[in-house]
Amino acid sequence: MTTELKQDEKLNVVIDISQFDTFRLCEAKYNMRYRRNKHPAEKASALDRGTLVHLAAETYYELIKKRIPFDDAKIQALSSVRTAGVLQTDLDIDDVLRVIEVMDEYFDYWKVADQGFVINEVEKPFIYQFHETDVWRLYLTGKIDLIISDNRYENLPVDHKSYERSYPTGRMSNQ
Repeated sequence: MTTELKQDEKLNVVIDISQFDTFRLCEAKYNMRYRRNKHPAEKASALDRGTLVHLAAETYYELIKKRIPFDDAKIQALSSVRTAGVLQTDLDIDDVLRVIEVMDEYFDYWKVADQGFVINEVEKPFIYQFHETDVWRLYLTGKIDLIISDNRYENLPVDHKSYERSYPTGRMSNQ
């Protein structure tokens, strides 16, 4: 089946920012992962840990945005990690407990600073027109972890990161 565009229509190409970043860093890796759907046999445990870190931060900041007291927000965020760690990941209990320990320290460390800004958005999806020709448009999509405003910045994006690498991060990485 061929789809023909009318004269005034353009082809819209939508790509996730992670796909775009993978393509920029290594075209062969992009081809294997996104075109040929070839993945490592086992999911890296770092991905599961990163998922738990993002879940904790999302839960915590959503509750803080709703003005839930710090201690209650922290308890609920850590509880969400405990539940998801057991039910939704392949991590052993020691890894799940380590994520909980790290996030507990993180929340305590940022407790005062978190009260100094306004949380505008948590896990905000976006779509951005990156390029356009006479025939097609390229859109990038993704999700911004946190958008805040303080006395210096309005709508400042914040990207939560957790990583465990055995290689250096490339200069070209947008992460």
